[in-house]
Amino acid sequence: MSVPARAPRVLVVGGGLSGLASAWFALQALPDADVTVLEREAAPGGCARSDVVDGYLVDRGPNGFLTNVPESYELAQAVGLGDRLTPATDAARQRSLWFRGALRALPTGPGAFLTSELLSPLGKARVALEPFIGRAPAGSDETVHGFATRRLGPEFADAFIAPMVLGITAGDATRTSLRSLFPRLARLEDDHGGLVRGMIARRRAARTDPSERVGGPSGPGGRLTSFADGGAETLIEGLHRALGDRVRTGAEVVGLEHAEAGGYRVRLASGEILDADRVVVATPSFVAAELL
Repeated sequence: MSVPARAPRVLVVGGGLSGLASAWFALQALPDADVTVLEREAAPGGCARSDVVDGYLVDRGPNGFLTNVPESYELAQAVGLGDRLTPATDAARQRSLWFRGALRALPTGPGAFLTSELLSPLGKARVALEPFIGRAPAGSDETVHGFATRRLGPEFADAFIAPMVLGITAGDATRTSLRSLFPRLARLEDDHGGLVRGMIARRRAARTDPSERVGGPSGPGGRLTSFADGGAETLIEGLHRALGDRVRTGAEVVGLEHAEAGGYRVRLASGEILDADRVVVATPSFVAAELL
């Protein structure tokens, strides 16, 4: 008499977007699996939170995603949120930066750039030299800030690039890899020798190849998309709803080790021990470092 195979048990440590998505995809691949998400906070979602403040919807963390990287868009549709997806309107092109004690409009064209208060006359002149700057040494991996400083000058890097990286990743542009975060910018220099030359070449290519076209008010290649009636946290809610009681909140993982019989043993702060065949660690890197 054969013994039926036991459904694999999968534990996901961390209930932010990465953890919830990992659990959802695990279930798509293994519908019979016993999947549990362990989140130490009282609610899943990690940094993705959306609030209504004085009648305005405010995202604390990510405020959407770009459609040129389709995974988020496809995931939202897969969990039943397709009819709530909303692309950014043209009004989103009007952006401001808090700089030197005041909100200052980000320039959206050459004319606005020349009159912008964000750069001094010398800073603007340095940007104009970009087509004459040589390539980085082959195989180098600069930081985003280092790349911008070399090609566009330190003023531009400080005024535009550092806030942009902070807004996108909550990270430090002086410590963030260009090729990891903005590989298309790196390729512009690799393929064309510079940003201006690369953008001119891209515009020419876009006339015949739609994949080369830059989308709406979003940045490089894509349209910013979110959920107008609930903000970025809507995707968290959709995943949570799809996973149901597989998501355990208030469950802080403090230990992770191999089990003698195979698989893993996961220890919670409460003292509870859980066994698993597979473990997905979807926490911030500093938390993962402690566990691993």
